[in-house]
Amino acid sequence: MRKYYFLKFMFFAFLSIQLSAQNITGKVIKLQNSLELSNVQIVNVENNISTNTNTKGGFFLSKLGTYTFSKEGYISKTITISNTKFKIVVLETEPESLDEIQITSTNFHSQLKTISSAISVISVKEIQSNNTINIAPIINAVPGVFMHNGALNTNRITIRGIGSRNLFGTSKIRAYYQDIQLTNG
Repeated sequence: MRKYYFLKFMFFAFLSIQLSAQNITGKVIKLQNSLELSNVQIVNVENNISTNTNTKGGFFLSKLGTYTFSKEGYISKTITISNTKFKIVVLETEPESLDEIQITSTNFHSQLKTISSAISVISVKEIQSNNTINIAPIINAVPGVFMHNGALNTNRITIRGIGSRNLFGTSKIRAYYQDIQLTNG
């Protein structure tokens, strides 16, 4: 009989521990296009214990509290989590930060040293050291590439002569900055 009461006590003790544990799950996404953000640092404000989001932007927290979500190139956000519902945290990019620009001629993802065509990479440092409002002078520093920008619909990029026959746009080159179309190729 004692064994029965002991097992019953252990079951209820285990059940109460599981019910008192607070499992908080969620996801961190970008404001601009709702894509998941990986490697976002999540810091508990009370005890400075930190964790990161996984490759799909997901996170797991073990207790309620106030957390700061931060990633380079994004505005940090501090939120108080007061319940165990699934949380979606939205981070906004810093307006003055631009990502690295890569100009490629193929859709194949390979190492730069194995591609048999001319490749130029414009680093974040080069972008930040120049005019961050107009990207044309930065792109014009790449050999063989020329960008002319006029009004909103008259951006033109020529790469080694390709695209130069169209006066007010680019006919054979399609360029994007994230989801924003720069040319109408």
